[in-house]
Amino acid sequence: MTTTLLSTTNIVLADQQFDKEKLNIFYDKSLIANSYFDIGDSDTLKITVTGTRSERSILDLPGTVSVYDFNDIESSSSSTWRELFSDAPGLGSQDFIRSDYARDYAKGDAGNINIRGLEGNRILTQIDGVTIPRFSYGKSTFSVSRSNFIELSNLGKLEVLKGSGSALYGSDALGGVVTLRSLNPEDILKEGQKRAARLSTGYKSVNSSIKPNLKYAFRDGNIEGIISLTYESLEELKRKNDATFRDELDGDNNSVYGKIIKKFGENKQISLLLENVNKNKTKIANVNNLDGLQYSGTKESSKDITDSSSTRGVIEYKYKSNVDRKIDAFKGNFYISSLEYQNEWRYTGSNTRSGNANENQITDLDQYTIGTGLQFTNNISSKNFDQKLTYGFEGSLFDGDRIQRDFAVSNAGVATLDGTYRRNPQSDVRKYGLYIQDEISKGKWDIIAGLRYDNIKLDAHPSSEWYNSGSSYLTDKEGTVGAPHDIEDDNISPNLALMYRLNDNSNIYGKYSKGFRTPSWEEFNSSHINVYNSRGAWRSYSTLGNPNLKSETSDNYEIGIKSVNDNFDYSIAGFYQKFKNFLEQSVQDGSTTISTSVGPLSSTIYRTKNVADAKIYGFEAQAAYYFDKKDSGLSLQNSLAFQYGDNETENEPLDTVNPFTLISNLKYIFPNKKVVFNLKNTYTGVPRTSSTYSSSTYAYIPEIYNVTDLQLGYKLNDNFSTNLGIYNIFDTTYYKWSDLRSNGGDGTDDQYYQRYAQPGTSIQAGFSWRF
Repeated sequence: MTTTLLSTTNIVLADQQFDKEKLNIFYDKSLIANSYFDIGDSDTLKITVTGTRSERSILDLPGTVSVYDFNDIESSSSSTWRELFSDAPGLGSQDFIRSDYARDYAKGDAGNINIRGLEGNRILTQIDGVTIPRFSYGKSTFSVSRSNFIELSNLGKLEVLKGSGSALYGSDALGGVVTLRSLNPEDILKEGQKRAARLSTGYKSVNSSIKPNLKYAFRDGNIEGIISLTYESLEELKRKNDATFRDELDGDNNSVYGKIIKKFGENKQISLLLENVNKNKTKIANVNNLDGLQYSGTKESSKDITDSSSTRGVIEYKYKSNVDRKIDAFKGNFYISSLEYQNEWRYTGSNTRSGNANENQITDLDQYTIGTGLQFTNNISSKNFDQKLTYGFEGSLFDGDRIQRDFAVSNAGVATLDGTYRRNPQSDVRKYGLYIQDEISKGKWDIIAGLRYDNIKLDAHPSSEWYNSGSSYLTDKEGTVGAPHDIEDDNISPNLALMYRLNDNSNIYGKYSKGFRTPSWEEFNSSHINVYNSRGAWRSYSTLGNPNLKSETSDNYEIGIKSVNDNFDYSIAGFYQKFKNFLEQSVQDGSTTISTSVGPLSSTIYRTKNVADAKIYGFEAQAAYYFDKKDSGLSLQNSLAFQYGDNETENEPLDTVNPFTLISNLKYIFPNKKVVFNLKNTYTGVPRTSSTYSSSTYAYIPEIYNVTDLQLGYKLNDNFSTNLGIYNIFDTTYYKWSDLRSNGGDGTDDQYYQRYAQPGTSIQAGFSWRF
């Protein structure tokens, strides 16, 4: 059952219908009212694949998953996770490029997904089975978000599994799984239709963005295909703050997507998918947003230029038997993924450490992956039970490389190469996993048991650029820096879920799952040895790798109830998550003596370490009451999420846990089913903060706030609809805790917290035309 109560701003008829007379135990009824601007049939079902790797209705899933189908994504005109997840308590994200304390070059993760208090690499994100990695170096000194490589307009479905998914998906699924499915021709082709095009566009005053998209699909005998073309231009958010804190941003995104399918009879098909996504942003920092408390020197200007490109190809074969066989269904794919990211940071002003008045710093991050996945399904039925066995193999080869070039720039604008570095070595990562899951249904009981084995091997390669990460003052650069470490790790992850059917409309369930996350390639190996003169004294610090890192692990428990009724639907889920060996980057770890041309120096060591055990628990609930029918008239719907998390090693609150949130929607669908309106209010409480954050001199803790939105939709006919949204209609000034808490360890950057203010009143309008 999705926690999304409002994810679209359009009126659309649900495309997919199911014959309930033909449904078996794995296709039961599900909660409707997923989309407030979706005028559909109450028999329409939301189906999830992520929860069990096999199709199940959301009501019939012992767990919590949010499902965004094609209509949800298409009509929302979302460009970011924050826009798409804005109405789902328990889901959050960041959306900013920040400067950090004394480091205005620091790169925030604009698109970091948060599920029940966990985020970053603890959340697995996949598109068509291809993992989209997230890169983070030096406690978010340099982060690269997955959202740089994903275009939401090219998606046919998106699912978010809350809680560990390691038993099915392996590492990084410690706190949840985000699975994306690309467009299929059937997403816009109606039954029996041979050709169709869909033109949609949206305008958002909040950042002056315009985003037109054109899709075209066809059927010709046993051949089907679809293409999607998208362009978007955008500016900086019009935050409700003083103009002296607003940066200047100019961005444009474009993508080309295509998929062709060849069918062999009714039960076999092969497909080829190709996609290219390019996103570019240039951000000029307002001089008032340049931190005046620089470690050394001052910055007069700062310019951030980002170019990212994602190219992906997937060949997939599907088979589904019409009769009972040993293998009733098979799905296999082979994929190639290329993710390229370049960031150029330019500054002018003094920097006493480097001796350069002006500098250009260009960083290239390249991540290439090839892989395959094989999944088999066997259905076993008898008079006493139904059983579905799902098992498979996944394997991939990953090549990651991050190289940095620093250029000294004269006052005349002449750039001279000052150094080439690999703070992280070029690394190859080989992964493979074997999994099996058994779904058994007997009477009113469902039992789901799963087990997965994962093996991960990392080979890191030294190079001259790796050794250059050591200071030029070192007398033995290679000996001091040392060779990077090779690592091998394996894990076993079990899962067990039990569901009882109270009646045809209500289920209760309980589940346990084990999660893990193997440290990423940039966490195992990093190197930066700095020697500098400060106020007449020579000093040094070293950022080093750690070959002794352990995998993070979790034990996850969840109980819940789901019910679908004529006029009242509801769900309640309670969860408890226990974590061991939490990893943290840039942790101080003693010191070492290094030999330099200015004599022996004591160098403070920073490295990634397993530092803490933690727990997060809470509950989520949603309820919908329909005064008339589910597809017409007045309805009142509420959704809330409460999370409580602690670092048990330090007995401190976890800053990644978001505050209590309650979303209320009053929706009315007019009798002609052509006009709908929705009034939404979001209440957000005060976060619990660690002493590290709250004791900082300039720390700012956001207060309670309410934000009210009004959305209207009009459907002219089956092919044309339009929408209008007025957001933050009372022009409230408010701040997202997920943004503020990421300003740096000591919070001194918060003396200018106004730069993180959310937008005031804004409008969004768009249309969709199928022809």
